[in-house]
Amino acid sequence: MRIRGLLVAGVLAWTQASTGVAQPVIEPPPAPAGAEAGATTQSARTALQVAFAQLREREFAAARRSFQAIVESPGFDALDENQQYEVLSLAGGLARDLGDPAHAHPLLVRASGYPQAEGGVWYARLKASAALGDDADAARCITMLVRRWPAIMRELDERAIQRLATRLEQQAAAANERRELLDALFDTGFTVGGEPPDALWLSLVRLALEQDHVARARAVARKIGSPSSILAMHVDRRFDRVVDSAERFQLRAAVEADIERIRALVESEPTRLSHRVMLQRRLLDDGRDAAALADVDAVIALVTEAEGARYYVDFDDEYPWVLDQRAEALWGLDRWEEAIVQLRRAAKRPEEGGMNVSQALNLGWYYADLGEADKALEAVEDLGETSPYGRMRLEMLYLMVAVQREDASAVERHLAFMRDHREDAIATYQLALTHAGRVDEAAAVLIERLRNPEWRSDALIEVQPSKAVEKPPSRAARDKRSKAVIARPDVQAVIAEVGYLRPPSTTAAPAS
Repeated sequence: MRIRGLLVAGVLAWTQASTGVAQPVIEPPPAPAGAEAGATTQSARTALQVAFAQLREREFAAARRSFQAIVESPGFDALDENQQYEVLSLAGGLARDLGDPAHAHPLLVRASGYPQAEGGVWYARLKASAALGDDADAARCITMLVRRWPAIMRELDERAIQRLATRLEQQAAAANERRELLDALFDTGFTVGGEPPDALWLSLVRLALEQDHVARARAVARKIGSPSSILAMHVDRRFDRVVDSAERFQLRAAVEADIERIRALVESEPTRLSHRVMLQRRLLDDGRDAAALADVDAVIALVTEAEGARYYVDFDDEYPWVLDQRAEALWGLDRWEEAIVQLRRAAKRPEEGGMNVSQALNLGWYYADLGEADKALEAVEDLGETSPYGRMRLEMLYLMVAVQREDASAVERHLAFMRDHREDAIATYQLALTHAGRVDEAAAVLIERLRNPEWRSDALIEVQPSKAVEKPPSRAARDKRSKAVIARPDVQAVIAEVGYLRPPSTTAAPAS
């Protein structure tokens, strides 16, 4: 089944280019056998003849108006169920393909409510929902599609689905849609770039536990392998019923298994740079900066001999992250100036065809941490448009510069912006308060995060003890204030209420 075409009787000729399906002869559906052709019915039948003739002649705008008029006419109710379904499907599909999702969406919702609704109609409804920013309905559509037509997964953007599921975390009214979406994705073996989206499965475990579906929660938890998600289960009391002493839940073992799994991917698909980037990321996360640097340098040594695309099919997309992670490894090895030089090179490479926002922001932060305010601002002066999260990171950079320059009014201005947009990056807002010395306010935000079911896991991971490493004075001062926030009795009381503090290399499971 090719899902991109509207799979209705009389498949639209205007889908031929995108589907490769041979053009059928488009005719109106026959009248019901033995039907009494009253005036209303006859009017609707005549209108159908006109609409299908326009469609056959590729007069799409006129056909759209004709089908819409039939939907709105008294004769629509006189049509039989199959005819109603086809008219709604065609009216909605034409409206969507002609750039009018607002009119298409309600028509497609009605069409998909018929028992004979096919995958193409649900797919068109999904596209209209996405165009309108209706995340809840987009989730309903994806859930239906992956349940009834699993082949649809080849047609969908995995990362877009991942982003949708993440956005739904902040939409309380869409809780049911989110749970059903995650259930459907898990049951169909959903991956993102071939990798299991363990952060989503962690959310599914929590949602199952909230409904006391312990068996389901345990089944999902057993499939989670990323160290960060396993750590999240270790430090959060909500997961006590699924975490046991089995090896799969031992953090150290999980780290090693995950790294070995990615090494195997590197060996099996040597032309995919994304696997090397992932391996370097895991090494950095585990504090193996020297090992990460060695792997990065091996990639750079290879591609300097010729154009990188000769060696890696995804070179243009992934190579900036190789350079970025080289800078991070150098930074972790206290080679700060070398890290700056490396990140300046990384920031010059395009990101998704445009300005390299990610590396430019990272470069600005590095300069700010080294106390070089002018260079920090210079790094982001041509940044251009950013995502909401990226804008919060940019405001944090401006705040660091303002604190460094002892510009109290600028500090207030940037904190005010971040307060108004706190939900775009709540952890960054907390960090900004900490950096500005607003310890009481930072503690209040941390407590709020710990008590918020959607924010708790990230907050608990952030408060875990970490190994001491050398840092630039500005970063060291901020980290010292962060530890002071965590050490406050009111914060410690909430941490003990909802989770645990574990040693940096713990492998122990939470107590029952």
